[in-house]
Amino acid sequence: MDALEFIASIVASVAWPLAAVAALFMIRKPLAALATVLRRLKYGDVEISFEKEFKELEASRAAALPPGPQAAPVLTEQLARLAEISPSAVIIETWHQVAKAAVVALVQHNLPLPPDHVKNPTAVEEALRAAGILNGPQVDLLRRLRTIYGYAARDSDFLAAPGMALDYAATARDLIEVLNAGQRAV
Repeated sequence: MDALEFIASIVASVAWPLAAVAALFMIRKPLAALATVLRRLKYGDVEISFEKEFKELEASRAAALPPGPQAAPVLTEQLARLAEISPSAVIIETWHQVAKAAVVALVQHNLPLPPDHVKNPTAVEEALRAAGILNGPQVDLLRRLRTIYGYAARDSDFLAAPGMALDYAATARDLIEVLNAGQRAV
């Protein structure tokens, strides 16, 4: 084997890996944009989940909250900055506000708190429904908010785009307004 054959064999053996790296390099921006809409991505056993929960949350929001004055979300600049850094932190912080508002709504209606309300949010949801503070679609919305919170709080692979986190916060804020209104659901 002379030098030219040796060089040709080396080039032939690295051509496909180099082509794959070059292709990934060329489409890195579209891949980065795709990553902003992924909810979850795992490498081991290749698991990819998309923004299903966020879409279901939006559908529940439309069914649970009345249209009208709640249209434009007025969220703080601080929350928007936090969403850019850590969308999960926005979701976690907002959920804590929702959970607090749910308990306060029960207390304001002079209703007993379920004995296990801290460990069993379902008991709070059922108490809100039974008391007529939230209707069925609103309880469903509350559960969807809790589900997404669970992913954000416990799943290290959880990915949410900043816009999704802000939409979550706006939906949570609107549900908090319903809870704070003190009116029984119809």
